[in-house]
Parts: sequence; structure tokens; C-alpha cells
Amino acid sequence: MGMLDLGSKRWESLSVAGGNPRLVPELIASLKEGATPEDWAEVMEQIGHQRTRYSAAYAAVPHLLELAKIQARTQDAEFFYSLGAVAEPFESTDPLPEDLRFDFDTAMAEAASLSIDALLKTRLDVKNFVYLLQGAAGLHRRRGPGSRLECLIENNLEAYCPSCDSYLTPQVEEQRIDLVAEDERGRRLSEQTPIRPRPTPNLKWEQHDPPADDFSWLCALCLEARQAQVRRGSATCMETRSVRFVRQPSS
Repeated sequence: MGMLDLGSKRWESLSVAGGNPRLVPELIASLKEGATPEDWAEVMEQIGHQRTRYSAAYAAVPHLLELAKIQARTQDAEFFYSLGAVAEPFESTDPLPEDLRFDFDTAMAEAASLSIDALLKTRLDVKNFVYLLQGAAGLHRRRGPGSRLECLIENNLEAYCPSCDSYLTPQVEEQRIDLVAEDERGRRLSEQTPIRPRPTPNLKWEQHDPPADDFSWLCALCLEARQAQVRRGSATCMETRSVRFVRQPSS
């Protein structure tokens, strides 16, 4: 895999979150000499702060993937979570330059494949599994689950009733999700309503022919990873319209 030399002046034309474009190649060099979790967190922050992708990512990702393979980080949930955010950002400061396109696209495609391997071969706790699953979804260009699954862990999932447009606040627990309708001032409009689980669909994960829709993709992948629960369900709001959710997962 070809990579932009860490000493190249090309880095100076690329954007980073902190404003100093030389910081990213310097951090990558530090990772090569002696990696620390803080250095890894900082370089990922510089190329993808708050789901904004900075153009230094295009040159940095090939280096970072090679280092991840050398340093045995290819089963690390946080690494793939960060790469997923780079793959499917909310904003991007610059388009992908042609001179960096091949190496970046090649690295991201390999990372997407490695993320599936990590999901299927690594036993993780619920939190890390969800972060890894979100990263894998982002790397596979599944924007919805690639940016929202973490809300199940952080308990800040947002939803609206498709009929009355009431804001629905989910209360996420290990074995259930309850909904409460609120108005624009955060005042309760309803009592807690549980999401009623539906039967888990009978899906088979096929690496070379994965399900087309996001929900089936998530279910098939979680079932292949031997998660104990994969749930979807519905809850009745004020206007008796159903809202679909994915519940992921419980080991």
C-alpha cells in the first residue's frame, strides 16, 4: 500500500481539527516509536473531530491502518468506531483529492473487511460490541446505523412519532426500552410505554452477499456473532402509530 511520506510538505495543505497540519504526521511518527492510547486518541481526533472529517484523514488512514495491523489493534472497537466516523461523517471539510484517493479508498475497504472479522471473531462486552458494530456499519456506508447505534449505549436516542410528531425520549435499559412523549419544552405528554419486541427474523449472514437493508444487515451480523438478543419492536404513541427500533445487543 502506498502512503504519503510523513516528511512530505503535502501534509501542510491538508486540514486538521487543531489547525496545525504538521501535527498529524508527527503523531503518526510517535505511534511508530511507541504507541500510547493517548496518541491514538489524539490522531483520530485530529482527522475526525465530532464527526467532521478533515482532509488529513485521506493521507493518515493508510498509515494508521498499517500501524493497527502491526500493533494488534484490528480487534479494537474504538479504532473501528473512529474509522467509521471518518467513512460516514456528518460534515467533510474538503473533497477527497485525486492524488490520495487510491490509497485512502484501498485502506478503507480493507478496514471494512477487518471490522467484520473483528465482530465475528472477538468476544466483547455490550458497550464495545455496539461501538464496533457502529464503526463497521459506517465503513460499509450504512449511514443510519453507522452514526446512531451508540445512542443505545449512551441513552440519548432520539425519535419522533410519525403521526403526531411528538418528541419521544427512549429510556434504554439492559433488557428493555421505554418511550415517553414530550412537548417542545420537555414536558411529559404520556406515561412510559414499553417497546414490544418482535420475533427475531431468521437471517443468515453471507459475507459476499449481505442483506441489502440496514436492519437485516444488522440482525444477520449480530446473529452470526452469537449475540444472545437482537430485537426490533414497536410502541404506541398518542396517535397509535408504531415506531420501529433496533435493540442491539445483549450478550
